[in-house]
Amino acid sequence: MVKRLTRTGNSWALILERTLLERVGIDAATPLEITVDEDRIVVTALVGRADTNRARVHEPHARYAAPAGSPGGPIRVGLRELKAHLADYVRRARRGRSVLVTSRRDVVAELGPPRPATVSVDEALLALARRGLLTLGEENRRDLYPAMPPVGKPGLARRLLDDTRGDR
Repeated sequence: MVKRLTRTGNSWALILERTLLERVGIDAATPLEITVDEDRIVVTALVGRADTNRARVHEPHARYAAPAGSPGGPIRVGLRELKAHLADYVRRARRGRSVLVTSRRDVVAELGPPRPATVSVDEALLALARRGLLTLGEENRRDLYPAMPPVGKPGLARRLLDDTRGDR
């Protein structure tokens, strides 16, 4: 939907159709919060309980949210939005959500829950796969590549290396 601003006194107004407002549960008495997310103006209705309001108010614009089908995916948020609502995003990170911080639409940092002190390679690869940053290969099959027989006598490689290195 493309809309144009309308002059109202010394200000500009955005006129929204009643059907659109009813669809999202907004009427004339509904308080609205207006935030700026990089180059987007986000209007959010403050409806319901206070704790759900905070979560809904600071949820980024749909374009920056996690892809469909991944409700626990990372949240993308601009620097200004993060600065304005840092405590809310830290709370989300504590609960396990990842927050991708953007500057001019480029991801520059990631805020997330603390990682364990030691992470195995398998866990790290699985974490990257969950984030969509890599695709895991198939499991190795021993019957596909049989073991090769030894080439040369035991100790041959060591003797060749020693001869090559000389008296270093």
